[in-house]
Amino acid sequence: MAFVGEKEWQQWAAGATEFFASSQVRYFDLTEKEETKRWILKQKENEKITT
Repeated sequence: MAFVGEKEWQQWAAGATEFFASSQVRYFDLTEKEETKRWILKQKENEKITT
């Protein structure tokens, strides 16, 4: 699960969500759109391998 934002509380919320989520959670700044896309695609690929 990817969180994208620009506020410190959004980064905190992403960290708190990881505690409850069964998937990996990561926060990205708005300036990291391309990195976010690559990370999501990598997570989807890893999910295919493990299922």
